[in-house]
Amino acid sequence: MGLLIASLTLVAAACGSGDSGDSSAGSLTLGPGATFSSSNQLTDPATVWEGALHGLIDSGPSEFNDETGRCLVLIGTATATSGPSGPANSTTMRPLWVEFDNEWVLAEDNACDTTEAQAAGYDWLLNMNAPVGTPFAFFAEFFAPGNDSAKVTKIAYGNPVGDDSATLFDPTILTAIPSP
Repeated sequence: MGLLIASLTLVAAACGSGDSGDSSAGSLTLGPGATFSSSNQLTDPATVWEGALHGLIDSGPSEFNDETGRCLVLIGTATATSGPSGPANSTTMRPLWVEFDNEWVLAEDNACDTTEAQAAGYDWLLNMNAPVGTPFAFFAEFFAPGNDSAKVTKIAYGNPVGDDSATLFDPTILTAIPSP
């Protein structure tokens, strides 16, 4: 199986309502480990996240998914650098999206085979329950139904189609899963 990695180009874009999230301006070339950060003002004190998106694993469907289509598993690490006392969880992070053939798909669960990600030390994003300052190696699943060869054009941390600002990443193919 191939591996896509979101580490070469980072594009920060504010996407307004109806905006397609065009990334033609403001690109920044990075080395390995495309990074993101965000702050959730709904917690007191605000939960501040820092992390890295390591890549997308080209995977098959999970045992719970009987549809045909392309499955991708995004792997990364995230650390709450500040926030309320007690464990931080993924509900205070911004959502993760993948663009397949110019259509944005939100991360879902039980769609893709995550065996390789789990064997490498990554855990389901919704299992995140880590104290502030403790890194959490996560995976998130994306499925393009009915199209085994759907082309991936972007990864987004945040909402790429609403009135939220999103950080957009260009995926690149690699051959191995990085350690968390």
